[in-house]
Amino acid sequence: MYFKELFDKEKIEKQHEELLNIFKEDLSNLSDKTIKKHIQNVDFFINEYLLNRNNANYEEVNNEVDLFFRDFFIRKCMWSSRSSIKETASSIKKFYKCMNELGYIDKEKYELVAFTIKENMEELLLKIKYSMTLDEIGEGFKLFQKKYQFKKSLVFTLVYLIALGLGIDFLIRDHTGIYGYILVGLSLGMIFYTWYKPVLIRKKLIATISSLAEETYTAEFYRDRIQITTVIEEPVIAENETKTEEETDSPAKDEPHEEEEQEEVVTNLYFGSDYLDAMENEQMFLLFVNRQNIYIFSKKCLSEEEQNKLREIFTEKSIL
Repeated sequence: MYFKELFDKEKIEKQHEELLNIFKEDLSNLSDKTIKKHIQNVDFFINEYLLNRNNANYEEVNNEVDLFFRDFFIRKCMWSSRSSIKETASSIKKFYKCMNELGYIDKEKYELVAFTIKENMEELLLKIKYSMTLDEIGEGFKLFQKKYQFKKSLVFTLVYLIALGLGIDFLIRDHTGIYGYILVGLSLGMIFYTWYKPVLIRKKLIATISSLAEETYTAEFYRDRIQITTVIEEPVIAENETKTEEETDSPAKDEPHEEEEQEEVVTNLYFGSDYLDAMENEQMFLLFVNRQNIYIFSKKCLSEEEQNKLREIFTEKSIL
């Protein structure tokens, strides 16, 4: 239950402390190191997450376990990894199993916690953090053009070559005829434009999205989707940039200042519903979406294990 008028944080903290001691006793057959890890994980969940952030006690877990693993732990905890998620989930499940066996929560609530943890553990396959350089963006878009535009350019070039041949034939028959020169000139111009246009588009694209090279992203791979998030870095204010009251002439020092809250940009790409295709070379993995968008996962940002797992996911989904 949530506590409003009757919310007593100190009372709940003491209650949680007692329950953690009971849980510790229940783990007495394990090593001290393992017990300490379980207690730390559960303490973080019931005190830092439930109590401090949601004004809830250990019993209020109807939706909180799901939100904790899907959102809070993955996004807010810098130490989150596949192994730490599994360890934390195991600790929370053990805790609520203990609480159920001792009568602190009913069987239905424990089964809900266990089911939610199972669902989350089965779904998350891989989480990576990456960034891109301008050169990688340019190379990725070049490969995108080769994959989806090269054949079209070849077809147009063949048409223009036929027109060029007709123009040359006209000139051979009548070198004074203007139509032959027009046809030759237009054909050569269109052939040049057909192959120069992708280069021009690529240059304009890089100039337009140059700021992306400064961004950091996370990609979370689930069984049904890929979730890509722009990492919002906290602004750092240097000490020499702050002004004392004597240094500023502005009378607005007493006015309240409200900071704007930055929202993370999240994109979900669904296997099956979105047309996804992938490619790999020595420098990167490329993910093409609906033949319109491209995502670049630079290998320099990925460990060997992450590269193997990403390759496995793409292969399993038949997009690589």
